[in-house]
Amino acid sequence: MASILGDLKFYTVEEICKKFKMSPHTLYGYIKTGKIPAKRFGKNYQISEATLKDFLMNPTLLSTRQTQENILSLRTTPQN
Repeated sequence: MASILGDLKFYTVEEICKKFKMSPHTLYGYIKTGKIPAKRFGKNYQISEATLKDFLMNPTLLSTRQTQENILSLRTTPQN
């Protein structure tokens, strides 16, 4: 479940990977190379909802075709 700090919502690496069907290794690589900014709280990285949305709006940054397709299908699928 996402953490909320004031008006900001944060997600863990595990939450994002589960939702978008991607490997934690891939997401940690994005964090390490600076493709996606993340904050470290203790031993865990957290990514803000705003940062995640910005990142997802540019799927060309993503390294695998399958991940791009997963993200694009989520963007075009109506959310309840």
